[in-house]
Amino acid sequence: MNMMRDTWREEDGSSEMKVPVNISNYLMAIASSPFILSRELQGRTRKSLQFLQEADAQLQEILRERNMTLSQLIDALSLSCKEIIIQCMYGSHVLNSSVCCSFTKKVKTVLGLCYVTYATDEVRQVSTGDYMGFTYYLNDVSDHEPEIMSSIIEKSLMVNTGLQVTLISDVTLPSYLVGRQGAIINPGTLTTMELDLTMMDQYGLKTLVDREEVACIPSSKLHNLEWRSLIHTSVNCELANYRDCIQVLCPNCSLYAHQDFDDTDKPICSVQETARCFSELFNLIKVKEEVLNNTESCWALSKSRCVRVCEELIFLHTNTVNQISASIMQPLTEELNVPNTTKVSVVAIFYPKLQYRFIRFYRKTLMLALGNFGSFMGVMIGSSLITVLEVFIFFCLALCAVWDKLRPRLDH
Repeated sequence: MNMMRDTWREEDGSSEMKVPVNISNYLMAIASSPFILSRELQGRTRKSLQFLQEADAQLQEILRERNMTLSQLIDALSLSCKEIIIQCMYGSHVLNSSVCCSFTKKVKTVLGLCYVTYATDEVRQVSTGDYMGFTYYLNDVSDHEPEIMSSIIEKSLMVNTGLQVTLISDVTLPSYLVGRQGAIINPGTLTTMELDLTMMDQYGLKTLVDREEVACIPSSKLHNLEWRSLIHTSVNCELANYRDCIQVLCPNCSLYAHQDFDDTDKPICSVQETARCFSELFNLIKVKEEVLNNTESCWALSKSRCVRVCEELIFLHTNTVNQISASIMQPLTEELNVPNTTKVSVVAIFYPKLQYRFIRFYRKTLMLALGNFGSFMGVMIGSSLITVLEVFIFFCLALCAVWDKLRPRLDH
């Protein structure tokens, strides 16, 4: 994952530019959400509106000077993959920074620009052990953390800062997910992430009699599709709902976290525009009935478009963090060829047992239902025949007993 700094250098190393602290903080709110702004700025006061307008004007001036779009500026201020990863290991294969980063893909999220690495058959874990899965050796990037101004950003919401690692399935879009889960990696530590995988098989949920039920999509057909083709699936349905309704409420702009799968080249929404969209989407303020109807209708329509994935993967992980001792850190930095003052951090991601939990969901088919119904009726009919026979025998015996008592009287 990544963080946003307040300086960047051109790719050719020719020049470096520093962004004012207030603008870097303003960019955090644009990339994430207006909810991280200080309570004073979240209030719709004259002072807060004036600050947002001035910050936006200053930002537009920087974009004109550098001939960049807002999305390009945020990406430029983000750390590159090579600045983060020193070395990686896939099982017994040790790879340098360039090769490790060649496996990654840039993604735009609510945390800024992040990097995703997908596990493939070539790099799968084949045996148990702490270092038999994915292992990353990460640089100490704490010096790149931007200054946080309490007058702009609510510091109580910035407690967890630094590099973050989040585990997702290969068909999950991380745009919002990274803001809810993940492990913060502190410099000079070993973080082991023990995986627990649950696979939900949902092939059997559609039966022959379910005419309105949409057939699920096998995950094998989703692996190599573009991200915009993945958004309307059950694993990304919440993201699809947000994105579709934001498009309705804010038709003239797009959120930074939606840039990867928006079909148009719309500009990124300003903080004020995003705040208005979120307020209407989550009904945080009193809005017109027409807006509420539009929100409810787009939410229902977007949800109805989500197609179930046949095999859904749910990852849970248990993190253990240990400080790397000085006696280990010194030879480690020498081996990795980094300055001995660098606090290298190590992340080991693995399955402690090569096992996973399998859950199968299914509905009864017509044949199974008829079979069960037939068996039930067979038992009931058989029981009924036995009961009728017992009643018939009872009446016959009763008549015989009565006849035996009446016959002596009739003879006299």
